Amino acid sequence: MRTLTCLTLVVLALTGSVVTSAAAQSAQYFPPQTRVVVLPILNETSEKWQELKDQQIKKGAEWFKEEFGGRGFILIPKEEIAAEVAALQIDFADESQRSPANLIKLGRALKAQLVILPVITASGQRLIQGLLTQSKGGKVTMRLWFVDSDRSEALFEAKEQSGRASGQVFIGTEKGSTQQIKAVGNTLRDAFKEFLKPYPKPKKG
Repeated sequence: MRTLTCLTLVVLALTGSVVTSAAAQSAQYFPPQTRVVVLPILNETSEKWQELKDQQIKKGAEWFKEEFGGRGFILIPKEEIAAEVAALQIDFADESQRSPANLIKLGRALKAQLVILPVITASGQRLIQGLLTQSKGGKVTMRLWFVDSDRSEALFEAKEQSGRASGQVFIGTEKGSTQQIKAVGNTLRDAFKEFLKPYPKPKKG
């Protein structure tokens, strides 16, 4: 009995330690004091329609503004980012230069703790024909780099994430490309879901 009690206490102590540790790690950043670099999204798909590629990039930029900026993270202006990238002579269009070391270097130069590089690598759509409706779906695959420059730590390194979007519409009333654009936001949502979980958006009103 005494042995069982001792074992129970050890288990409880260990469990308590794990819970405390998890709680301590759940929110590592204080958004109003955390500067974030979101590099311009690179769209490297084989899509020939440039307007669609541009709209996907725009959708991604809007997502970061809403989901990171909306939680109080400080997003560095794109003009400052572009100037520093040029000063450091880093070309992120060159895949060989997409290293955590380069992202950390950029973050430190801009006094930003977090740096994100999103790349769209594939995009497509499909059509499912129903009796009276068409279900149009879009899919996007992205590769993401995400570093903490203060800790010299890669949170994501070339992480591949896919996302989908679909809509049920009457025949001919919506373009399939719309779902490809929406899929960008859904892909980013899924990729950063766990990271953003400890930082709820402030309630409006």
